[in-house]
Amino acid sequence: MEIKIISIVAAIVALVIFLFIAKRVMRFAVRLLLVGIVVIALLALAGVGWWNGWFETSQPQKPQRPTVTRRAPSS
Repeated sequence: MEIKIISIVAAIVALVIFLFIAKRVMRFAVRLLLVGIVVIALLALAGVGWWNGWFETSQPQKPQRPTVTRRAPSS
């Protein structure tokens, strides 16, 4: 009878320790999942920006020279 009680108490203690560790692991997994979602969203947004040309450096516009038109010689 005494061994049965000790085994039940040991099983309960082991279960409590297992649940405590499982809770910590699940919290860590959820945080890792949230960070992963944010990173993937940022990468997707960067991909869309690259595809749309958001990151291209615009060259400064050179002033346009007026076009020279020659008149036909009048006779």
